[in-house]
Amino acid sequence: MITAYRLLIFIPWILLMGCTQSTQDLTDSLALAINGHDSAQITKEQVSGIPYASQIVEFGGNPEALMVLAWAEPGRHQTPIALKWLSANSEMLVTQAGRITKTVNFPDNNLLSIHALKPDPLARGLHLRTTPHHWSYTMSWHPGYHVGYEAESRFEVLGEVTKQLPFDVQTLLHVKETISIPTIDFKTSNHYWLDPQTGRVIASEQTITPNGATFKLYTGKAYQQVNDHE
Repeated sequence: MITAYRLLIFIPWILLMGCTQSTQDLTDSLALAINGHDSAQITKEQVSGIPYASQIVEFGGNPEALMVLAWAEPGRHQTPIALKWLSANSEMLVTQAGRITKTVNFPDNNLLSIHALKPDPLARGLHLRTTPHHWSYTMSWHPGYHVGYEAESRFEVLGEVTKQLPFDVQTLLHVKETISIPTIDFKTSNHYWLDPQTGRVIASEQTITPNGATFKLYTGKAYQQVNDHE
């Protein structure tokens, strides 16, 4: 379970993955993030004090946690860059174009993978009229032998709204995603709030596995990558 402010660098994991940010610099940044902070809410100053990209995450009703980018893995076959975020207790989130595509060490359920033949509409940019609003893919999760389940997503662009974020209020494009897995009669909805000009996901609420808890993600410090929608 994510614990607010207990930000520890998971050194062995990062060394195994490899990282463009030096391990010492990242360790120093995480130490800077937690020193002197005893409140139950993440502050703008805390996020600004870290020189690397970060996400503010709420999971299953737990307090906010700051997850720091440890590794950015180039995409393959038209897939977006995979951003790997680490928490205090060695949980990891992987996001691509704002979508959670893998989780590690979270309680109850973990998403193993998502595979698709066509690009994710979130990556193509749902602020564009030409972007398809339907997407088919397969997903796998555990515990249990849940491998290769066919899923379908339909997107509905609900228009611009005023969205309260952790540090400010922004006018963002609200997109609703309805996900169905027909073989197990499962259906859920995800919500994304995009920058209306770029299509970048600024905030989201995602239920990534059947009967799993909902993740709420907010951009702390954005990852800068030319021509991506992450």
